[in-house]
Amino acid sequence: VLRELNRHLTNDAHVHRFVTMFLARFNPANSMLEYCAAGHQSLILKPNGEIEIIGPTGPPLGVMQDGLDCTVEKLPFEKGSILVELTDGILEVKNQEGEMFGNDHVIELLKQHSHHTSQELVDLIINTALDFSNEPVPIDDMTVVVLKHTK
Repeated sequence: VLRELNRHLTNDAHVHRFVTMFLARFNPANSMLEYCAAGHQSLILKPNGEIEIIGPTGPPLGVMQDGLDCTVEKLPFEKGSILVELTDGILEVKNQEGEMFGNDHVIELLKQHSHHTSQELVDLIINTALDFSNEPVPIDDMTVVVLKHTK
């Protein structure tokens, strides 16, 4: 899938486009997450409260015209784990002092509110980033995806 998307993005040499992407497949039978992170990093809150930052396993899509080399990795995603995918529009939003929102704010929110539903966490992260921001309207897209292993 990622190689085909990369081919489409690099077809026109006059247009320079790239995109980061995280593609994953969860196997509930063995609680394993298989993923490829094309220029993208992700956060996982483990049941013991430890945070793992995973990613990139390859370059962003659209950067390499001669094909994409994105390694597929596997990791345990046990019951109680939370995976968070964010666009840079969340991480790079700045406050009045010029401080970026960054992973630290997201990690703090995850640790304090891990009992919330996935949708509640999405809303909380976006609203907290907007409140943190010095901009009346977001400059970049603000996308958050949360996956919780609950069963």
